[in-house]
Amino acid sequence: MQVRTGLWRTLRPIVDTERCRKCVWVCGSLCPDGVIFPDVEGHAAIDFDHCKGCLVCLAQCPWHAIEAVPERAARDSGFLQIHCATCQEIVDAILIAYRLAEDAAVRLPVIVNLDGFYLSFTREPVDLPDTEAAARFLPPFDAGTLAFRAGHPVSEAVAVLGGGPYSYFRYQIHLAAEAALDVFDQTAGVFEATFGRRYEAVERYRMDDADVAFLMIESFATKAKAAVGRLRAAGHKVGLVRPRLLRPFPEAALRAALKGVKGVAVVDQNLSMGKGGILFAEVASALYGLDGAPVLVSFIGGLGGRDIDADDFAEMAAVTQKAADTGEAPPPRLLFDADELAEVRKLQTLAAVEWPKESEPEPEPEPKSEEAAS
Repeated sequence: MQVRTGLWRTLRPIVDTERCRKCVWVCGSLCPDGVIFPDVEGHAAIDFDHCKGCLVCLAQCPWHAIEAVPERAARDSGFLQIHCATCQEIVDAILIAYRLAEDAAVRLPVIVNLDGFYLSFTREPVDLPDTEAAARFLPPFDAGTLAFRAGHPVSEAVAVLGGGPYSYFRYQIHLAAEAALDVFDQTAGVFEATFGRRYEAVERYRMDDADVAFLMIESFATKAKAAVGRLRAAGHKVGLVRPRLLRPFPEAALRAALKGVKGVAVVDQNLSMGKGGILFAEVASALYGLDGAPVLVSFIGGLGGRDIDADDFAEMAAVTQKAADTGEAPPPRLLFDADELAEVRKLQTLAAVEWPKESEPEPEPEPKSEEAAS
């Protein structure tokens, strides 16, 4: 059986054919999934049906001809999305996804998202569900009217002959996706009763008395939990909110999780060119017009596999606390320190490239906050 493992990807490697020197034996031989091959012109081509987005090719390309692009475009495709932070969650989310997708009120495909490399190559203990328990959790699929019968022809899709039928069809998908919120909660309850692990649409970590919260999805949220522990030990009231669902977006649960919080650091591992962080825009929309809504601060980090370290989290907490105290949010900030800027300057010098002048936008090197790190 072939599995389209590309549906697990959260970052898509894109080949710049102008930079590609056609040495496909380099990236092709190093690809752990064997999905890179030469196209008709000799450039590197990628089988996106099976590429898991580990980005080994990006790291190994000597000509820097491969870049990573977030897969957030899938959010509007009609697929539901579950985002995972650990390997255990991936295993469990696959079972949950099947039951969610097959529910009569939903009947939509589900993407289980995981970070390439950080999770796809991470070794950690995983409790594999018992086969019999999994079978009870996933009863045989009832196709209902979807079954094909030669003697009883039916239409399984809308004939897109005009704007009217197409609009109706798309809106029905929207309603089914909204229904998936309640179905997910019900499914999570059955999963807990069967396997003893509970997954909420929005995870809360040490949020009971939090003044400031990190809000992020995927695997770096586990590092955020460690950062919360350190900041709590230093006397700072910090917590973490992590949406597991991106579509449907759990707006009501998110509002409840952030009730009473003064400032939120929204950490995006993506960048929508000309707009900013995608998650930030989603959260701002959900909280718009809400009395007592927290101040939102946008941070962009983790692009191309860049790490988000303890100093980054300490600095984000300090900046967000200041924004909460003053009521004024600073412009979006790129997690990009002085050492990284020096490395870019070195590359620009080697390439004889003039860097931006003072009047042009420039990533601001992050000062390390002694107050937040204390």
